[in-house]
Amino acid sequence: MHHPRTSTALRQLTDLGHEPDPPRWAWAVARLDAKGRVLLPPAARSALGVRLGDRTAVVGRCHRVAMVLQHDGGGAPMVVDNRGRLGVPAWLRRGPGASMVVGTRYDAPVVVLAPVATLDGLGDLLSGSSQ
Repeated sequence: MHHPRTSTALRQLTDLGHEPDPPRWAWAVARLDAKGRVLLPPAARSALGVRLGDRTAVVGRCHRVAMVLQHDGGGAPMVVDNRGRLGVPAWLRRGPGASMVVGTRYDAPVVVLAPVATLDGLGDLLSGSSQ
């Protein structure tokens, strides 16, 4: 590869600024099974201290249109089963086979679970549409 000092094209890239900040969240989409459970993605299982083969106690807090999961703290006690599945409360489900957005914070043991339909509201807000 060419050295930035001798390559005109690469020298122009140095004017663009610093490297972008690393992402704070890992996002995934997961589908509910017929029993209303969601298989947590690997990043979410790791953040909550879930090990496959073991049941893990977590707590969940309602936060308007989403549920915030943590390993400990205040909230409703919940269990991630030995396969890494979590039963999603009825108020958060949109029917069997519905998809959920699962966000995992890289620097804290926090997982956010929300229906994919939540993104529709975000899209409407950002685009100025009110449908």
